[in-house]
Amino acid sequence: RGGPPARGAPPGGDPLLRTWLGIGLLFLASLRFAAARYWLPFLPPVVLLSVAAARPRTARIAAGVTALLSLALAWSDLRLARAQQTLAIWAVERGPGIFAGHWGWQHHLEAAGWRALEEDAEIPVGVRFARSEISWPQDPARPCDGPPETRSVDAGLGLRVHTAAGAANLHAHLVSGSPPVETYAPWSVSSDPLDTVSLWDPCR
Repeated sequence: RGGPPARGAPPGGDPLLRTWLGIGLLFLASLRFAAARYWLPFLPPVVLLSVAAARPRTARIAAGVTALLSLALAWSDLRLARAQQTLAIWAVERGPGIFAGHWGWQHHLEAAGWRALEEDAEIPVGVRFARSEISWPQDPARPCDGPPETRSVDAGLGLRVHTAAGAANLHAHLVSGSPPVETYAPWSVSSDPLDTVSLWDPCR
């Protein structure tokens, strides 16, 4: 049983939490889009106010479910990072080159001596070129001729913090694509590849 509010507790909940929530609503109303990274910082007051009003058993169940969900989403984010590392290693094993894309993909390739392509820049003839599909790759001035070799890292069906098929992205309000996929959910259930890399060896 929830029981009566604690002695001295303000009616209607903690004013600090309500102020936090109000500021969040005003902030979100002023945005042009609602990416999860913008509204998640204002979710704690909603959770804390709800827990304060819930029965102890309900609050314990909610805390357990939240912990399990957090671990699953952290694992999903880790798998994405490892997938980009695996794909970067595959590209580096082919030799030096130029790449398009950001995030961990960019970090690992630059560490191996690869050079990032500038937006609308020319790719020198005969130079190897690799492109990550999900990492907002820079577009060259002219595409490479011929079909590329591709490599994907599949994840199977599960919770995902970044998925075009599931229309979810924890880090932004879009998922890279042609056209980009607009997203509002921080996570979803999907089975599309974690990332796919296209490699032209060499670019003609």
